[in-house]
Amino acid sequence: MRSFSHGATLVPPPDRADPVIDALSMWSRAVYRERLDDTQHAMTRIMVLDLYSLTLIERSSTETADIAPPLYTLLKGLGHSCLGAYSAVIPRIHGTRETRATRESAPSGHSKPLGSLAEQLRLGRERFAQLDLAPEQRALAEEIFALHEELLLHATSAPSLDARRLEAWGRELGPRMERVFRWAARAQVDAIHAAVTRWAASRGEDPWRDLWVIPLGPRVAREGYLQTQYFERLLGAEGARERLVFGENIADIPEALRLLTAVVMDRALSATLFGDRLRLEMDILAHGAHERLDEIFGPSAHAWSPRRKDSA
Repeated sequence: MRSFSHGATLVPPPDRADPVIDALSMWSRAVYRERLDDTQHAMTRIMVLDLYSLTLIERSSTETADIAPPLYTLLKGLGHSCLGAYSAVIPRIHGTRETRATRESAPSGHSKPLGSLAEQLRLGRERFAQLDLAPEQRALAEEIFALHEELLLHATSAPSLDARRLEAWGRELGPRMERVFRWAARAQVDAIHAAVTRWAASRGEDPWRDLWVIPLGPRVAREGYLQTQYFERLLGAEGARERLVFGENIADIPEALRLLTAVVMDRALSATLFGDRLRLEMDILAHGAHERLDEIFGPSAHAWSPRRKDSA
């Protein structure tokens, strides 16, 4: 699985460049863009997924399935509570730059996020007590809220918060958060698998042989990204290398499809020019830059090089 990003706008060169060559460059890129639609129409099946939905696109139809069941959403929300608690108390930690700056510029500024945190924790705790959860999930939620409230008590009972208190909170909370996110992951994997197997049942033998998959995300996928893990297993190692494309900083299906067709076209052009389908997935200036930087700085065992591109 590789990560890709693809801009939607053609950016012209600066005014100081040659206008005739600029025009040739822009025309060539525009014609290339026009061919992307033709490439998409030739593809049999495409799946696009974000955190909440999975869309199957075929030549004559589009179908979307929900992959964020209520338990997944609830547990992710509970897990995210650590972000708010941590961020709210950071200015209170004794001796930090943030604490000094806040005391100098706005001595009363600490109380607002801590007061908001107290209210959010109260409402969240009451709501989790009403939910239909498994006993172990309910008990874990109660432990997490208790740890947050204990941290809040320490943060509001003294002018500053000892950093050791924050560390102790983290060491107690971390394993509990890991359990929360494991349950959330199981719920989402099951939702994805249910949608995929339901679709597969009506599409004959080997329905995903030519499937392309585009998980979308706001940044380069973290190691072990759930959506990519699932489709790495579904497509197999070779299929995932070829047809699993992470859409970096892409949030909608039209841009995802534009990215995918650009990847497919780039690979065809790359094979024609270089006899290597993946050469254009490397910066086209990479080899020349490497050679020149070796001349300037001397060879480096740690710098990027063409020999290391497959492991990068």
